[in-house]
Amino acid sequence: MERYRMLLNQWLEQNKLVKVETTSPVHGRSQFIGRLIKIDDITNSMIFYEDDLKEVFHFTLEEIDTMRVID
Repeated sequence: MERYRMLLNQWLEQNKLVKVETTSPVHGRSQFIGRLIKIDDITNSMIFYEDDLKEVFHFTLEEIDTMRVID
């Protein structure tokens, strides 16, 4: 898990474009492309800015199915 957090912090510091896929009971499966704004190790959550929608989202790490950098 520590390696995963280090990777997320690296993406945050380098302002990488990231694709996030989530599943929630309310909205079902969704995907977002944007940038990490903040990672909270205490609550295991992150704040994410979706570039196309120009909206900010809050995700817990349990909601996230996959995350990867978009080249």
